[in-house]
Amino acid sequence: MINNYLVSIFIPVYNGEKYLNETIQSVLHQTYSNIELLLVDDSSLDNSYQILKDFALKDNRIKVFKKENGQTVAKSFNFILPLLNGEYFYYSSQDDLFSNDLIENMVKRQNETFADTVLPDLEYYFEDKKVNKKIIGLNLDRSVILSGQQALKDTLKWHNHGFALFKTSLINNEFFPEDAFDSDEFM
Repeated sequence: MINNYLVSIFIPVYNGEKYLNETIQSVLHQTYSNIELLLVDDSSLDNSYQILKDFALKDNRIKVFKKENGQTVAKSFNFILPLLNGEYFYYSSQDDLFSNDLIENMVKRQNETFADTVLPDLEYYFEDKKVNKKIIGLNLDRSVILSGQQALKDTLKWHNHGFALFKTSLINNEFFPEDAFDSDEFM
């Protein structure tokens, strides 16, 4: 049964009050329920931290942390790494929306392929545009299985995006450089 795997979902937050309700609701309404949602507030200046605490009171799968403002995702990532409990983790941004079956589909695909990392389809959404870019598989092919080296090359060419279901064991003892520009993509 695929629900045996705990999936840790990590979302760093900084001044995200505009997006948090919709983003967190989309995570909580997953068809795959064995999740923990780890929210790290990076000393927001708006109402973000209170919104996070209110959600945590309503759902015991949510854990909220507040840290000193570090200004990079890498600092939040290094902060949360020792706190990941899941066999798998998924990194997301504070303004991302999940389809209801996102986690379930990725876990199923991992069970089929035994891959270390599973990339979902992604759609860029812009409020002021009618046509949004979609990334479906690699060049519209969802059956592609890549080596780590090829996946890295395709990511550097922007053929792959950085949102994926990862085996937590891949990063258990890692430390991510905290001075890199665009550090979330670097990780």
